[in-house]
Amino acid sequence: MNFHVLTLFPEMIVDGLNTSITGRAVQNGLISVNAVNIRDYSKEKHKHVDDAPYGGGAGMVMQAEPIYDAYEDLCRKTGRRPRVLYMTPQGRVFNQTIAEELSKEEDLVFLCGHYEGIDERVLEMVVTDYLSIGDYVLTGGELPAMVMIDCISRLVPGVLNNDVSAEFESFHDNLLEYPQYTRPEVFIDRRVPEVLLSGHHLNIETWRRQQSIIRTLERRPDLLEGAKLSKKEQEFLRKLLENQE
Repeated sequence: MNFHVLTLFPEMIVDGLNTSITGRAVQNGLISVNAVNIRDYSKEKHKHVDDAPYGGGAGMVMQAEPIYDAYEDLCRKTGRRPRVLYMTPQGRVFNQTIAEELSKEEDLVFLCGHYEGIDERVLEMVVTDYLSIGDYVLTGGELPAMVMIDCISRLVPGVLNNDVSAEFESFHDNLLEYPQYTRPEVFIDRRVPEVLLSGHHLNIETWRRQQSIIRTLERRPDLLEGAKLSKKEQEFLRKLLENQE
């Protein structure tokens, strides 16, 4: 899978993603991260890519032409017109479902804005998706782009050492992940739950699903509406809700 990031700070993208799991995935050829410097497409003598907004107002606005030219050049090089994701607090809030959808793409382009925003005309011409990582404002789109690339990369086959991890974790079936334990069995008087030491796989799976339901009810009850539960799990949840009353 190929990630292309249109940015004013390519070193931020490269340094941030060429480490840990994503860095190994790049080295192993499972993903590629291409940071495109928008300034390289400026026709201005000093490589400026921003100007004052029409109508007045504070700050500067990124110009349409360098961004358009950067995208068109990328399309020529890739031989396709990939989806363009614009990082903006005005977009849909990114989540695991969106990540799973985007992980099916061969190429994705992330457009990172700065200053007071980007000329609306180029957004209308190239952007296919407006995405946000939360209802707050950052200095630029690079951090949201890296968050999304990290999340999507984990869904690419082979990126995780244990591919099962990408499927059975937080937000699987709209439930939060169950608690995890490792050695020692006792830590400051706190024991690992006996069921995890039993070797009985069906009991362990049942316990983990119940713990996921409990944790989701405690921390993210809003997710339960879309949770995929068996009849036994629905009954388990009903009893939990009754005990809350």
